[in-house]
Amino acid sequence: MLNKPLSELTPTDLAALIGLSESRYLDFKSAPVGNTYQDRREFLADMSAFANASGGDLVFGITEQEGDALAVPGITLADADKEKLRLGDLIRSGLEPRLTYFDIRWVPLGGNLGYLVVRVPRSWIAPHRVTLQGHDKFYMRDSAGKHPMNTDELRRAFTLGEALAERVRAFRTE
Repeated sequence: MLNKPLSELTPTDLAALIGLSESRYLDFKSAPVGNTYQDRREFLADMSAFANASGGDLVFGITEQEGDALAVPGITLADADKEKLRLGDLIRSGLEPRLTYFDIRWVPLGGNLGYLVVRVPRSWIAPHRVTLQGHDKFYMRDSAGKHPMNTDELRRAFTLGEALAERVRAFRTE
């Protein structure tokens, strides 16, 4: 995860990513989210993987090779506000349970060029699954990237959610 509030990010901060590697908390994309089913499903899988793990940042406009940031050319968006709304709607409609918090920021370079950063914190109502057009999978992120959750990971995620709810109830009772 980038070590700065998204509202304070500058192009210089994102240029400093060159040489860094993708991790449990950070993922790079060179192009914006397309309109195909596969592009939207991939984006939602990234969002659910971050929410189901420890949270993280997805940065659009970073060219990577084997997970290492090589260049920071940015992406071109005709209307950054419209894209932020589209992605927010996709997140709200394509995950179950609904992801309650995320942040999307546009960091402009000039004109229609810039970086789009999506921050997803760890969710306390996990696990979240991708439900786009009948897709029905849960994802998790680790240091090697995202992967579909296996039975043991799902069991832990559901158990953690129940244990957390019980601890909150006990705290309120005290």
